[in-house]
Amino acid sequence: MTRQYGIYDPVVTPPSAVPAPVVLDIRSDERVMLVTPSRTLIERVVFQLQPIAIEGATIHVLYRVSGTHGAWQDATVQEETATGVVIAGPQSGETYDFRLQYTHPNYLASPATQVNSHYVTGRRSPPADLQNLTLAVVGGSALLRWDLPADLDVQFGGWISFRHSPDMDATLWPNSTSLARAVTGDQTHVFLPLKPGTYFARVYDADGRPSTSVASVSTKQASLLAFSPVGSVEEDPTFWVSRRSAPSSTAG
Repeated sequence: MTRQYGIYDPVVTPPSAVPAPVVLDIRSDERVMLVTPSRTLIERVVFQLQPIAIEGATIHVLYRVSGTHGAWQDATVQEETATGVVIAGPQSGETYDFRLQYTHPNYLASPATQVNSHYVTGRRSPPADLQNLTLAVVGGSALLRWDLPADLDVQFGGWISFRHSPDMDATLWPNSTSLARAVTGDQTHVFLPLKPGTYFARVYDADGRPSTSVASVSTKQASLLAFSPVGSVEEDPTFWVSRRSAPSSTAG
């Protein structure tokens, strides 16, 4: 008599895998850089992710320079949320491939999602143009105001320069005259001599890279204070002699 045995069933359901990360967007420009307490700027890459329904998953990110067959490197995860992850490690001006993968103690690891040929902008792009430049006359001076520049490498180490043209319709930066005044990139106003014409403002980042375009604002008002050059100065010799010849008092 032949006895047949069925396939052993341990009645244990194998855990399902965590779904693969879905990358919605990547940013790596100046606006996502990290500022250290010593005011050093560190490049970062920010991935916007589609949320998953499983809580407690941890994401791991690997990277390597595109077009190479070198070993993948572990990225330093600085921040992780349900909708994104922020990493450090990649450098400005390089193009990288990335691999993202979820792990969870109660599930199988997710399939890896690979993102190829992302150029890490970092500090290599020109700063954004100055926004919302306005002018007000205050006590015979021109008060210029603007929005705080969004680029961190402008706020930390950058500056804003100003020029002027007597032409109300001037549009060209090179055809204007420097006002010999610049402010740090974290400022939002400046007082300048009041002159009729057009004021220009241009942003520079910490590496001296200028914004692509310039901001401008015009005014027809002139300074309320009249200044004229001095042609000659005449002293009063009588006043000088009278002071030298004045008798001194004698003690009685």
